[in-house]
Amino acid sequence: MDGLASTERRAVYGRLMETVWGRDLPLPTPQQRIRRAKRRKEARKEEVDRHRRAAERAQAMIEKCEWKLHQYLADKGFPEQKWLVHDGLLFIPIRDWKLNIMSAQTISDEGEKRFLPGGRITGGRYTHGRSRSGIWVVEGLATALSVAEALKRMEHEVSIKVSFSAANLLNVARRGDFVVADHDPNQVGASYAERTGCRWWMPPERGDANDLHQERGIEELMLHLREAFFVEKTAVSGFQPKPEPESKKKPSAVPGQLGRVGNGSPRPVKSSPTPSPKRPSTFAPSFGDVIMRAPKKGDDRRKRENHGESQ
Repeated sequence: MDGLASTERRAVYGRLMETVWGRDLPLPTPQQRIRRAKRRKEARKEEVDRHRRAAERAQAMIEKCEWKLHQYLADKGFPEQKWLVHDGLLFIPIRDWKLNIMSAQTISDEGEKRFLPGGRITGGRYTHGRSRSGIWVVEGLATALSVAEALKRMEHEVSIKVSFSAANLLNVARRGDFVVADHDPNQVGASYAERTGCRWWMPPERGDANDLHQERGIEELMLHLREAFFVEKTAVSGFQPKPEPESKKKPSAVPGQLGRVGNGSPRPVKSSPTPSPKRPSTFAPSFGDVIMRAPKKGDDRRKRENHGESQ
């Protein structure tokens, strides 16, 4: 195309760009680009309006909620646990990290879960407990209640955040200490839990921590959480992360030395590097480093005294 004129080059380039994925499609005109950008802007504005209306509706529903028992919590092993109930539905508010209401999740007596239409879920969470000793992240409310009960019996209360989905773990667990994932058939929960960068655990069998709590008892859940968190395991249930290459492995800790983190669990302390021997200074002052000053009174006398002279 070097030997072609500018108009011919534009024509050839236009014909090449018209073929997209094996189909001949016309290039958008400037007017079409403007209309498309305008439609995207309007769609974004409508989405923001939907999020705002859902947040306002959730706030109005909270004001009408009653604090009482619910059949869903009784089926999950907490018959005496009271919760927010709106028109017979279990009500769970969804807030952002600034505690602003975003949306809500409702659960029926049969366990059917629904989000408010138009509400934003990404980045939203529900916080169970206000302890400052640590932050744990789970996917569902029933899992949060079972984990909270197990940690309470171990005298280790933490703040538990509900992410409502496995994909939302990445947004909620940014400041988390530990993640309790669901054991899904396709390992979705384990995959997202590993990507958070936090220590994590999932039940040895399919289901969540609440299923393990109901099938084997709270003591069995306590045993698994104690081994996973306090012994600092990163994964169980046969799902192991890929080994890191030798070049990316961190330096090993000094044998026999253990540190303590904020929650009291042991953690290896890294050995401090050996300081390198000091080298003699080879600094040579440049022209800008030389500071010229006017002689002060008495300087000549001091010089003569230093050289054995006297007035």
